[in-house]
Amino acid sequence: MQALGSDGEQLWQAAVPPISNNSVPDGFGGLIVEEYDTCTPGQTNPLTVVDLDPVYGQPMFAVSAVGVQVGNTIEYCYTPGPTSPQIAVRGDGAVIISEPSNNGFPPLTLVSTGGANIVSYSIPPTILTNADGSQIPLQCCMGPPMVNIDGNTYVEYEQGNINANNVITADYLYLLEINPENESSTTLLSSTTQNEAQFPGNIISDGNGGILATWTISPSSPALPQYPFQVADVSGGGVGTPYNLPFSPTTVTFGQSPTLVLGENGIAFATDAVDTVNGPVVASFNIGSGSTNWTYQADLRAHCRF
Repeated sequence: MQALGSDGEQLWQAAVPPISNNSVPDGFGGLIVEEYDTCTPGQTNPLTVVDLDPVYGQPMFAVSAVGVQVGNTIEYCYTPGPTSPQIAVRGDGAVIISEPSNNGFPPLTLVSTGGANIVSYSIPPTILTNADGSQIPLQCCMGPPMVNIDGNTYVEYEQGNINANNVITADYLYLLEINPENESSTTLLSSTTQNEAQFPGNIISDGNGGILATWTISPSSPALPQYPFQVADVSGGGVGTPYNLPFSPTTVTFGQSPTLVLGENGIAFATDAVDTVNGPVVASFNIGSGSTNWTYQADLRAHCRF
């Protein structure tokens, strides 16, 4: 790894462990990287999020996963991609790390500026009930964290109940908020007793102090709803009426949710970017009502629909 100054002069160079492409600046000239987000045979190093200082490239803090018990052995195996730790950096330099799945990494961690203090937030697990009545807690699932313009951090997580027949009997989607004093609170975004999951998605500012929270409806049976991607405007502690995004994928997968961009005058834009058959769709919609202004499908015919 190399660090270069604004004039192109090399500041330092260092050999580092395998790192993923999910690296972000720490806000003070350093770089936050994910090491050992790999699954090589015989791996003995845990996945670790490290903040490298801008002067020498030395670690300022590190948060590591624990090994996963498999039989009589401890394994360190991680698959990069949607299940990799997601990172957001607050204006004061605090780093928030969420773990989308159950791979040994803490579900939600806040590291204060420079790594002086590391706080882990407790996330209620999904409960799997066996035929004999015993219960197994499962950590699933979390979305990427987002820092709003007021310094509050938001992240979605899913919690539910699954019976012995692998049927989802209840599913809850929560929005967790961490204020600048690192105090947390939760708001229920959506709940269902249908046999379906509600995958946490991306979050963006709504431009008025609130946020737009997204999630994906994923039924356990093949009957996918026509519009599985949902959005709700959350402002002042209240959750607006959820509405659909105008995308109709043939399948949905955890970690693949629409990307949103805030526009002007109460307008936002979104793209599904997952339809490899017909081409991805870009849509303009009203933040308050969810009404679609226009959609554009980027296929070979490149046509607009109004």
